[in-house]
Amino acid sequence: MQQGGARRRPGTLHLRACIDSTKKSRLIPFIFSNTETNAIEISPTSPYFRAVYATGQYATISVGTVTTGFQGFTAFTETELDEIQYQQIGDLLYIVHPNHQPVVIARTGQAVFTYYQFFDAPITSTVLIHDRFPYRDVNIASIYLKSSATTGSVTISAWTDSGATVSYSLFQPTHVGSIWTKDTGGTPGYFVITAYVNSSTVTATVLVTTATAGITTGTTTGWAEGAWSNYRGWPKSVAYYQYRLYLASNASQPDRFWASASNLVTKFRKSTSEADPFTNSITSSPFVNDIYWMNVQKKMIMGTLGAEHVVEGFNPAAVISPTNPANINADTVYGGRQRQSVRYDNLLAYIHRGGRKILEMSFNFQEDQYNATDITILSDHMVQKQFDRVTAGVNGYPYINNLAWQPDNNILWIQDQNGGLFSCTRDKVNNVTGFAFHKIAGTDNTYGVACIRSLCVTPPAGYVPGYTLLTENRDIVFLCVERYINGAKYFSIERFAGINDAEINPPTALVFTEFPVYMDCSVIKEYVAGRPSDIVGGYDHLI
Repeated sequence: MQQGGARRRPGTLHLRACIDSTKKSRLIPFIFSNTETNAIEISPTSPYFRAVYATGQYATISVGTVTTGFQGFTAFTETELDEIQYQQIGDLLYIVHPNHQPVVIARTGQAVFTYYQFFDAPITSTVLIHDRFPYRDVNIASIYLKSSATTGSVTISAWTDSGATVSYSLFQPTHVGSIWTKDTGGTPGYFVITAYVNSSTVTATVLVTTATAGITTGTTTGWAEGAWSNYRGWPKSVAYYQYRLYLASNASQPDRFWASASNLVTKFRKSTSEADPFTNSITSSPFVNDIYWMNVQKKMIMGTLGAEHVVEGFNPAAVISPTNPANINADTVYGGRQRQSVRYDNLLAYIHRGGRKILEMSFNFQEDQYNATDITILSDHMVQKQFDRVTAGVNGYPYINNLAWQPDNNILWIQDQNGGLFSCTRDKVNNVTGFAFHKIAGTDNTYGVACIRSLCVTPPAGYVPGYTLLTENRDIVFLCVERYINGAKYFSIERFAGINDAEINPPTALVFTEFPVYMDCSVIKEYVAGRPSDIVGGYDHLI
C-alpha cells in the first residue's frame, strides 16, 4: 500500500483495438521473466490469440504444428471467455474451458509464441500419444468391442455378447476424436474414433507407437474410454502443485480431478508408481459438485459449488501420489463461482457462488484449519453500485465477474458482469480494506459509461519488441474496454498510465512524458526532432 496523501487514479492509454473491435477479448497475464511480461489476448475471432505489450506493440500467436489431429480447435465464444481458467508453467500457458480441449500457448523466443491443443504437444519418447489421455474405469459390464483389423483404419463395433450377434448402442456422434483403449489380456492397444457410422459402429485409427503395435480383432469387455472428449466434456479448472499439472471437473465427472506425472505435465495415463499420474474424486462432501476453481496456498485448495476442499496426502509430510493418495477435507462451506481465484500474500480470494461477495481464505493456526472471510461486508454497497445501471431486461442483476491482484499497491481489482470496475486496497497485516468505484470515460450506449470487459495485471515490462520500456517500475494494469464510438460498438485494449509514461506505438523510439496522464482512452504524442510538429496522428480510434 502507498503511504502519504491520496491521489487520483491515472488515466488509461489506448494501446490498440481488440483483435475484433466489435467483440470483447479476454486478457490473461504472461510473465516470462523480470525483463519480459505481457498480456495474452484471447478473441472469438481469428487469429484468436496475440501477445500485447505495454507500449501497444503486439505479437500474433500462430498455430503450432498439428501432430495428432484430435478434435480440432474451435474458437471460444464471447460468453465463454469469462469462464476460461489458466495456469502458467515456465514458458507454457495452459488454458481450459469445459467446452474445449485445453489450449497451450508456448513462448518459443523473445516475442515469439505459438499455440496448439493439449494433445498436439510435440511428441517425445517419454510421453507417447496414448499417454496424454486419462481414461475412465475399465468396462465391467457385458459390453464387447470388436475391431475389423489390428492396425490402420479400422471399424469398431459394440456388441452385447462375445459372439458378436446382437449389437449394442454405445457410440454418439460427439465421440469423434475421442481415444479408447482395447485389451484382450495382453498389451493394451489404443485407437481414436475418426467417424461415426451409427450407435453401434464407428471408424477409428489405431495408434501405433513404440510401445503399442496395434489392437486385437477379437471381442473383449476389456476396454476403456478416454475421460475427456467432446462427448464426455473437457476440464474446467487447472492448477500446478507439487510438480504436477492438475486438471479437474468435466461434464461426466464433475467432482473428479486428474494429476499428471511428476515433472511430465502432458502425461495423464494413470499407473501405480509414485511418480505416475493419478486421479481422484472429492469424497469429503455428500454432494457431487463441480470443481469450479483450484489454487495453491501451501496446500491445494479446490473450490466447488458447495464447499472449499483442502487437498493433501494421507501422509501430509509427503507429496500426493499413487502411493500416498489424496486426503480431502471441506474446511469451509460457502461455495464459489466458476471463475479464476486469486492468490496474494498468504491469502486466497475467490468469488462466492452468488456472485455478490468476495471471500478470502487463510489458515487459522488456533483452529488448525482454513477459514474464509467476506471482505466485501465492510462495503457491500460498493460492489452493488452497478444496480443503478441495470434496467429491466438488461443483463439482470450484476455479479462479480473476475479478479486481478496488483501487488505494488496492494489492490484487488474487481470487474463485474455489467462492466463496472472496482478496487479493494487490501493489507491484512495493517488491517486495511478500502473499496472504490472507478468510472472509465466514454459510453457503451446502454449504461452511459464505458464498460470494462476483462483485465489483468503484470509486473513492469522491461522488454517490448524493438524497444526498452520503463514505467517507474510499476505494475501494468491491462483493460479490455467497451465503448460506443460514432454509434458503433468498439472494444479496445488499454492500460492505466504511469506517472512518467511512454508514447504508444512510437515510429522510431520511445518518448517519455514528464507529467501524469489523467484522460481515458488517451494517446501520448510529443515533439521529436526530425518529426513534423504540425502533423498529429494516432487518434483514429476516436474518429
